[in-house]
Amino acid sequence: MPGTKTQPRLWNRSAVESFGTGPHGAEIRAAVARASQVDAEVAALATRFPEWKAAIRLAADALFQFNRYAKWATCTPLRRRELYGLKGKLLRLLYAAGYCTAVVEQSVPEADDGEECDGVGPRVFLAFTFVIDGQRFSWHAPKHQIEWDYELTDPEPLEPNRAAWQPQAGPKLVSLDAVEFVAAEALIRFVLARAEADEEAERAREKQERAARMKAEGLARQAAMRQPTPDES
Repeated sequence: MPGTKTQPRLWNRSAVESFGTGPHGAEIRAAVARASQVDAEVAALATRFPEWKAAIRLAADALFQFNRYAKWATCTPLRRRELYGLKGKLLRLLYAAGYCTAVVEQSVPEADDGEECDGVGPRVFLAFTFVIDGQRFSWHAPKHQIEWDYELTDPEPLEPNRAAWQPQAGPKLVSLDAVEFVAAEALIRFVLARAEADEEAERAREKQERAARMKAEGLARQAAMRQPTPDES
């Protein structure tokens, strides 16, 4: 029954039990177990990469694999949302870090079945191109999901032997086993977490500098007010 301000929502016991023993419950338990493994890997990466920017290329390699896996039928809706969430965050980081070489709009007549394309009808995608340590990466994202600032560019020439983008091309090969999946996710989360920590530290530094500057200006004004005027001297 639905809940009220004074009475919490009541769920049917059989529905709750079936959820816990069914595929949805198994998916959540698997996600919790995977998160624990990823956290352990992230902690180990701090020793391997004292400077997190040295891991950006590996994180991009991991995203390349995840972006393919997200289109597999075996990728659950929960997992797909997780992976596309990581994709959006990493795209923003790579763009802000200056690795982007092109951003162009591409329209498709119909949305495909992916999590990134909710609804039906024509869709506008942003095609991002990044070059990291000499390696070229290209990813697409629905335009309406990119909420940060970017600038469109002219399209780059298509590389030889590289097919044009097909939004409904179907699943492609993923060269990761179960253990490598955990390591790959850890790389992305490590880079994102360290980048966010650096941003927070920079904001804190700027806040302290601003406070110190305002304090110094205030003291200077007070000192100026205490100075006698020519008529008083």
